Amino acid sequence: LKNAQQLAIYESIKIHTAYINNITPNLGNRLHMFINRITQKKERIARLTNEMKTKNYSDKAIKI
Repeated sequence: LKNAQQLAIYESIKIHTAYINNITPNLGNRLHMFINRITQKKERIARLTNEMKTKNYSDKAIKI
């Protein structure tokens, strides 16, 4: 393999470019998904909504 080093460099650049092209547009969305998951956002919203319904809050107050 005469050009093995050049091929390895070329392939590593391709991998790096693909990684950057994926991370750049998706980082914000993935970070939000991660934070929402670890803080259990959906479960907290559902619990609070049910509590407010049992206390006879109006639908308008629940949506705010």
